[in-house]
Amino acid sequence: MVVGEERTFVYGLCLLLCVMLWFGSAQCMVGEDAATEYTKAFVNVTYIDPSTNKLHSEKEEVGVYGKNSPTIEARGIVVNVGNACRPLSHITPPKKQWIALVVRGICDFRIKINHAKSLNASAVVVYNHETSPPETMAHEGTGNIVAIMISRAKGLEIVTLLDNGTQVMMHITMGTHTRYKVIDKTSVLFVSISFIVLMIISLAWLVFYYIQRFRYAHARDRSQRRFATVAKKAITKIPVKTIRKGDKEVEWEHDSCAVCIDNYKPSDVVRVLPCKHIFHKLCVDPWLIEHRTCPMCKLNILKALGYLVPSSTESLNIDVEATTTNGSFLGNDTEDESVDQDSAWNNIVTVALPPPDPVATQENQGGDQSMETDDDQPSPAVVISETGTEMTERLPTGDVDQESGSEGIQLSPTDQPAADSNANPAVTV
Repeated sequence: MVVGEERTFVYGLCLLLCVMLWFGSAQCMVGEDAATEYTKAFVNVTYIDPSTNKLHSEKEEVGVYGKNSPTIEARGIVVNVGNACRPLSHITPPKKQWIALVVRGICDFRIKINHAKSLNASAVVVYNHETSPPETMAHEGTGNIVAIMISRAKGLEIVTLLDNGTQVMMHITMGTHTRYKVIDKTSVLFVSISFIVLMIISLAWLVFYYIQRFRYAHARDRSQRRFATVAKKAITKIPVKTIRKGDKEVEWEHDSCAVCIDNYKPSDVVRVLPCKHIFHKLCVDPWLIEHRTCPMCKLNILKALGYLVPSSTESLNIDVEATTTNGSFLGNDTEDESVDQDSAWNNIVTVALPPPDPVATQENQGGDQSMETDDDQPSPAVVISETGTEMTERLPTGDVDQESGSEGIQLSPTDQPAADSNANPAVTV
């Protein structure tokens, strides 16, 4: 994947994250707007303690008004009517105001409250059948009768007193008004799922990103190794020279190797690059293998010697594509690598250089007779075949016809060998 596509993927992932977080926040805000309000109730219970025969009164904020109940006070004698899911025909209500004590469960609150209301109860107190705290009851259709819910413990305490024959008076008054936020379970579930999905996508992208980085790094290393191999072969075509007494490099005291900063001395072996810059052979060879350029003028020695090589980016992209096609990240760097992996390097050829200038040739032969190459024989033309393997072929010297454009120099079958044996044109594949 190219850099542009990676950026598009990252931007899309960030946009998706923002949208999902915004939607989750909106859902949470809706949940906050749907907050519930409820009103607590003070319950004042008064009775004569049978053990001490004294009046006992206690007031606690233990009740919660129903959702459809008016938040007004109510008082009366407490009567235990059970679950009140059936008509209270067995109950004889007192002639004074009375309050029905009902246990929660079996039927809904509306039925219980209406049955007690049918007997002119001034209020209905429902005690919880579980240990959970009292909650706001929904009892639509019960009119304006006061209905509250109290805890199970308080309800059983009153039931015990009634079962012992103790008359209990109850006074209900309004307590504190409370507003609490309702947690929207759907919003919580959506945010949780969104977070998990985003984490999975992010993890998958990170794995993919680091695999891509590893692939590019491996392809870059392989490309550098191949460039180094070509550079080693190209260096053998660059002439070397042994400095002797009387040479201009020795006579000029300011002339020194730009790599090691040492002055040239007799018997030093130097390499003369195509740009005419001179360096110690031992100093410049490692540099040329790694950088393939002149340390001073940055001349590309491969291009100067006639090598046509793909750029680093092109070779890297092709190496990555070859690695992806082969399904391996490690590849195979041996000489029997597949042709697909070396397809970028099949384009490396040598082009024919123009015939040397006779005048310059005579000057070079007269002035620098000590110049020599790494090979004793004249350099053969280097040709990289279409399969990526290097072939060396020594061509007969002869007159050449140079065509316009970048086609190189082609030998005519009818050309006769020329007298100048220094001309060594190469063949363009």
